[in-house]
Amino acid sequence: MSALRDAAERLARSGRLPVPNPDRRLQCEKAALALAERGSGSRADKEPWDDFLRRIGILGV
Repeated sequence: MSALRDAAERLARSGRLPVPNPDRRLQCEKAALALAERGSGSRADKEPWDDFLRRIGILGV
């Protein structure tokens, strides 16, 4: 995340943008952390393919 903060500080030093508060996270840092906490993969357990097809009525019981 420090690369994002460094870029924000460089832009702020150009005189056009306010300097970011060091105690606050940037929105892109918050989003990156939220995605990292979710981890990879699906949140729900994977349903077997045959069970899914039965549930939606394509395969008979």
